[in-house]
Amino acid sequence: MDYVSLHNHSTFSFGDGYGTVPEHVGRAYELGMSHLALTEHGNVSSWVALEKACKTMGIKPIFGIEAYVGVPKEQRKTHMILLASNQVGLQNINRIVTQSWLNFYRFLTVYFEDLEANNEGIIALSGCSDSILSCTLFGGKFFGPKVLELDKGRVQRAIETVERYAKVFDQGRYFLECQRFPL
Repeated sequence: MDYVSLHNHSTFSFGDGYGTVPEHVGRAYELGMSHLALTEHGNVSSWVALEKACKTMGIKPIFGIEAYVGVPKEQRKTHMILLASNQVGLQNINRIVTQSWLNFYRFLTVYFEDLEANNEGIIALSGCSDSILSCTLFGGKFFGPKVLELDKGRVQRAIETVERYAKVFDQGRYFLECQRFPL
């Protein structure tokens, strides 16, 4: 089975980006990956460099973003990965990013309604340890203190969260992201 990394940040990513776009593409080539996604925090600024670097190495670029999802006038955001599966998805991610600037409140902000209106052609990953799903299960952000023990209430809320996003990203376009992280 081939492995393709779908959640990566280059130096274009605010906060936790590491390595230039050509370095990411070069490493993907070394590892024998056929595709590579760069999912910068809140922006699509690396897309041109990704396309150019991938073309020289024979790798297919996957265009995506790690979106900051929030509610109006709320400073705290959760994270979610959006990947374009086709040209329509590429256009919709651009629409979502543009709208996130208009929704700006301390950070670029994507509202749930933006995802509902512009989800065609997009594959969504539940996100990292700062995702709504992770925070619902284990706390953090505005979901209370971090916990190691799950209770039925947290699990039920997590199931409802997954169902809500799976309904928007129907036809199997919503995936749970697996990531090892310390609590």
